Amino acid sequence: MKIFQIVFGLALVGTLAACTPGDVVNDAKDLGSGAVEVVENAGDAVVDGAGDVMEKAEEAGDAMMEKGEEAMEKTGELMEKAEEAVTALSAASYTAYEADAGAGKKHVLFFHADWCGTCVKWDAKVTEALSTLPEGTMILKADYDTQSDLAAQYGVRKQSTAVFFNADGSVAKTEADPSIESLTAFFQ
Repeated sequence: MKIFQIVFGLALVGTLAACTPGDVVNDAKDLGSGAVEVVENAGDAVVDGAGDVMEKAEEAGDAMMEKGEEAMEKTGELMEKAEEAVTALSAASYTAYEADAGAGKKHVLFFHADWCGTCVKWDAKVTEALSTLPEGTMILKADYDTQSDLAAQYGVRKQSTAVFFNADGSVAKTEADPSIESLTAFFQ
């Protein structure tokens, strides 16, 4: 019975949508007091139903937001792991010098000065070429001005000089202004 009342009420309301509420009530009175009751019941049902629908929609929206936030967190975590994996698998590294960083590995120690144009250009070339250098390439950057004892230890007399080390720690060669090709050949 309620569904009939709702459908009838909706049909009546839809038909009379252009009318004012007073027009609807007057027209309903003309149809008889039973029709007024149907319209009132339908209106109440529509309002109650709309409230229920709104409440359900809000609950669904809240649930979707929670799931969306969880998905965003998971996505962020996965992206971080992917970045770590890519970094771990990268073909080469170019980092600041630390004692024993290259122990047991072939590596290059590049003496750099911030004021040196050749050094700045070399930095850019190496950074750009990192993904193309052979796997295991390790380049350590030492500050020529502040790490002069280290430079003296390896006979480095000018900035933009690279010292190439074998895995056993012995010096393979020293090269001023080394090329990317020279690095590639050393690490193959």
